[in-house]
Amino acid sequence: MKPINIGGHSAYQNRVLTQFRKYYPNAANSLPDSTWQILEKFWPLDLSVVDTLMQDRYSVFGPEPRLPSDMLRALLVSVEFKITSYTRFAADLKENHLHAIIFGFSVGDTPGTFYDFHRRLWLSADKNLSDAIYPPKANPQKPKAGKKKLLPWKKLRSKIYSVSLK
Repeated sequence: MKPINIGGHSAYQNRVLTQFRKYYPNAANSLPDSTWQILEKFWPLDLSVVDTLMQDRYSVFGPEPRLPSDMLRALLVSVEFKITSYTRFAADLKENHLHAIIFGFSVGDTPGTFYDFHRRLWLSADKNLSDAIYPPKANPQKPKAGKKKLLPWKKLRSKIYSVSLK
């Protein structure tokens, strides 16, 4: 099923306000200033255009997906909260109701993984846009056929012989 955003950006804002009133009735006094700064930074960010841009990346079959705008907003806000692991991020959404609300998800109804969304968002067949920073290591060269290593007893004999000549 393709994602359909009914209500656009105002639906996200209404969902956040409803969740705040329900779970944090005294949010103005109880939340730290850093959380308010992050919320104020992403509150006016309208990502509803992403929903229409990414519709062709979803199948018409299957369960209803999460809105790409909500998923992208969650990834952007997670960078602000300095959460870099998708696994840790999904666990954080389930444990921390405040983060689930700010990211635009309902408490108890958070995504379990962001890897599928990341694969849809990345439009390239390559894993990276640029080459590796360091070139791959070259395999060690085998000794050439003309030069053979001395056997250990021949090395010892050559040492004894050279010492006795001096």
